[in-house]
Amino acid sequence: MSEVQAPGCVIYSSDAPNIFASLTCFISFIVYGSCVGALGAAIPGLSEQYDMSETSFGAVFTTRGIGYLVGTLSSAALIEMKHEHITINNVKINIKFSKQFYTCCSVLITGIATGLIALLKTKFSVIMFLFWLQGTGFGGVDTMANCVLPELWGNRVQPWMQAMHSFFAIGAVIGPALIGIFGYQTAFIILSVASTVPVLVIILQPILFPINSYNPQIEDDKAEFNTENLPIANGENGENGENGENIESDNKNSELSDKIEEKQKTMPF
Repeated sequence: MSEVQAPGCVIYSSDAPNIFASLTCFISFIVYGSCVGALGAAIPGLSEQYDMSETSFGAVFTTRGIGYLVGTLSSAALIEMKHEHITINNVKINIKFSKQFYTCCSVLITGIATGLIALLKTKFSVIMFLFWLQGTGFGGVDTMANCVLPELWGNRVQPWMQAMHSFFAIGAVIGPALIGIFGYQTAFIILSVASTVPVLVIILQPILFPINSYNPQIEDDKAEFNTENLPIANGENGENGENGENIESDNKNSELSDKIEEKQKTMPF
């Protein structure tokens, strides 16, 4: 009996832009997982730095969790944002960015907060705020990246989504390992620098793959509305003839064109 292969396991040369775009999510999840896993290993060093018991310093877990909730809800609001521009002095400014862009911003927020925790020797209340900010970045990365991949791959998303969450697990192993090797301060700085990599990827993406060169969903739409498979009125019952066939085909072609045009306006890049 032959094995059934998941659609996303088969890739083509035309998938190169999708794969490159997926790297943004994969790298973001490595950083995300590393920061999540690193805190537990960093608690002894952090509590000693601030002359607190490890139990008391554990309050940052709660603070970070609240930040995660805020980041998740904020990301959902951004996804559902209706207005694509604001007008200032009669100048329209685009305020609706892609989910991939928001993913990069979220991981960058995470990295900045992580780096500041390592570099600043300040009040515990400030550290609590920075962990809250880190958690907000977590919520943004988790929400946005899980929306980017389905838009990129459509019904072929299964293995790519699984791969992304596998990268989180890899990051969760890397984070504590970095703490054990370098100490929490150096490890946090390394993670902060790593958070800039998805930003570099998204900068290179339009250079390597121009925005008009492809649309990951157009082929699925063409397959869905393939006129060769349309039910055509062929006049078997004497009710419809050639005119009915042409009208049916034209309506479907118009629907396909409208759908492709709409998706070109909302590509995740």
